[in-house]
Amino acid sequence: MKIYVPLILIFLGSLLISCDPISVTQHSPLSPIGNTPTPTITPYGAPTATMTNTPLPLVTPGSYACGGTDNVSGFPPSGVLSILPSRSLVPLCNGWVLLGDRTYNKIDLMNVVTGAVSQTYALTGAPNEMAYDSANSMLYVGLDSASAMARINLSNGQVFNIPLSYPVSYLSIGPAGKVFVESNTTNPWWDMPIQLVDGLGGVTLATYLNLDQGFLAYDNAHTQLLMGQMDISSGPLYAFAYSAPATTITQTQTINTNGFIDGLALSPDCNHMAVMEGGAGVVDFNPTNFNITYGSWPGGVGPQGGAFSPDSANFVTGNDVGSYAGNFGVYVYSVASHAQEMGVTFTSSYYSLNRVGFSQGGKIIYAMVGNYTTPDSYQLYWYLYP
Repeated sequence: MKIYVPLILIFLGSLLISCDPISVTQHSPLSPIGNTPTPTITPYGAPTATMTNTPLPLVTPGSYACGGTDNVSGFPPSGVLSILPSRSLVPLCNGWVLLGDRTYNKIDLMNVVTGAVSQTYALTGAPNEMAYDSANSMLYVGLDSASAMARINLSNGQVFNIPLSYPVSYLSIGPAGKVFVESNTTNPWWDMPIQLVDGLGGVTLATYLNLDQGFLAYDNAHTQLLMGQMDISSGPLYAFAYSAPATTITQTQTINTNGFIDGLALSPDCNHMAVMEGGAGVVDFNPTNFNITYGSWPGGVGPQGGAFSPDSANFVTGNDVGSYAGNFGVYVYSVASHAQEMGVTFTSSYYSLNRVGFSQGGKIIYAMVGNYTTPDSYQLYWYLYP
C-alpha cells in the first residue's frame, strides 16, 4: 500500500554513501554564495513531546561526525520533534541530523535531543533531494526550479551553487568526490538524462541520455551505478559499469521486479541492495547478480523507506500498520537472517510516513511523517537502537 503522495517522491538515495573511504585532490574553489556560518547555538523550538512523556534531559551533544558509535549517554529512549516542511533528511552522529527547510530555503544542522540548531546554511531555492559525501564533509542539495545544486562544506560552512543542464531529481555520491545526478526535465519519464558531476571542482563531466527516471545508488566496491526505474508496474532494475577516466557507463544487468519501485538502498559494504517494491515489500538483491535474492523484509515506505545500518548488519524500514494512515510502525531487521530485531509503533495526527534511516553511529533510528495540507507540517520521530 502506498502511503505517500507524489509531492514527496524524491530519491533515496538521499543518503547514499560510497562503500570505501576515498581520497581526493582539492580543486580551486568556486565563488561563494555569501553564506557565513554562525557558531552560536540558537533554539530551533522545543520538541512537542517525547515518546516517554518525560522532560528532555540536559544533554551536551557530541560532534555530528563520530567516526564510529554514537554517544547516547543521557538520551531518553525516544522522542519526537515538530519540524518545518522538508523533503530531505540526512542522519549524522550523536543525535545530529541535516534537515532541508522548504519554508525558508535553508538546511539546518539540528540535534533532535536538545532541539537546537548549531548551523544554518542559506540556499538560493527550496531544497529537495540531498546526498552526503562523508569522506569530504560535503552535502549536495538539489534546488527546486533551478538547473543547479548546492554544495555545502560542513567543515567551514561555505555554500556554492554548481550549475547543471537540468533541475535535480535524485542524487547519489559517486567515486572520488563525484556525484551522479538524475535530471528532472520536461521530457517523458523514460528520457531523463543522468549527469556525472565533479562535486569538488563544480563542473559536469558527462551526460548520459535516454535513461529512465529512477532511484540511484553508486556501488563503489564494484564500480557500478545501480538504478531502479520508478512509476511503472514491474519496474526494472539496471546496473551500469562505470569506467574512469573516460567517465562512461555501460549497461551490464537488467531485471523486472514484482511491483512499482518506491526506493533503493545499498548496504555500506555493497553486498546487499534493498529494493522497495511497493505493496510487495522490500527485496534483498545481490548487486552483482540480480538473479540472486537473499530474502525480503515487509514494509518499505517512500523513496527513503528503508536504510542499512553503518555496519551493514541491520536494515530499518517502516509501514502503515493501521486501516488508515496515521498508525505507523518502524522495524529493524537482521540482514543475515531477515528476522525482526526491534519494532515500535506510534500514532500521529499526520498521515504519511515517507522516510526512515539509521544514524551514522548506528545507535539511533529515525522516522519522518508529513501532513500534506496547507500549510505543510511534519514530525520527526527517533528511537535508540537497540
